[in-house]
Amino acid sequence: MMEVKDVMTKDVVYVHDNEGIAKVIDIMKKRKISGLPVVNNSGKLIGVVTDGDIIRSLDIPDFPTSAVSPPPFDFIERLIKVKMEEWDVERALEMWKSGKVSDVMTKDPASVHMNDDVEKAADIMLEKNVHRLPVVDDDGKLVGIVTRLDLLKALR
Repeated sequence: MMEVKDVMTKDVVYVHDNEGIAKVIDIMKKRKISGLPVVNNSGKLIGVVTDGDIIRSLDIPDFPTSAVSPPPFDFIERLIKVKMEEWDVERALEMWKSGKVSDVMTKDPASVHMNDDVEKAADIMLEKNVHRLPVVDDDGKLVGIVTRLDLLKALR
């Protein structure tokens, strides 16, 4: 059976837990990605932050945050159309300026060990309804990421 380390992306983009939300948004926009693993100073996986996590943190009334979300941060134009009297724009802007990843990330995310077989990774993705899984070593340190696309490519 093929192992996760054989199909994962090793050069993974990640952020530290003390990184600012504005910086995370910038990384996501530039890389055209919708989520990032979060590590502590020793490189241990402690969370995942997605565009949905950031959107939900803003408490925008009637704003969809389902699994079928807009491309990363293209939603800003839609924010302007929100009923402004029901949303504290100043609070949202302050959150983006001063908030940290640790304020909005999903803690203790689903992950997979680098030596697990790809079937286990697929099972976890289906069970947790996630598109990507951080890959860790024996010490819980981030060593890669595996996506649904990686698993599909492995089937070829």
